[in-house]
Amino acid sequence: NDRFGNILSKLTPHDVPPLAEHFQNQFILQRDVLDIMRHDFKQYENLIENEQKKGDVATPELSQMRIAYKTRIGDFERIWNDLSKEFLTFEKKEIISA
Repeated sequence: NDRFGNILSKLTPHDVPPLAEHFQNQFILQRDVLDIMRHDFKQYENLIENEQKKGDVATPELSQMRIAYKTRIGDFERIWNDLSKEFLTFEKKEIISA
């Protein structure tokens, strides 16, 4: 966000490329996704703690949730890495043209 803000601060409003708006929207969206995932993972941790108190940690529900959460984390990492690479290309182009 700081690097993105630094680029935008060097541009006048009419000079901001449409791609900048794309990144701004994507950063907001990814932050929201991350917040939702944090909440969901905390709920998952609470379920594990409750099951541990009952002495039953390996329930089918928890196993399925673990697989689903691993997939979500992998998907998020892939999307974030792609967005980061795309942003680095944008950043280099904007720094060169500034």
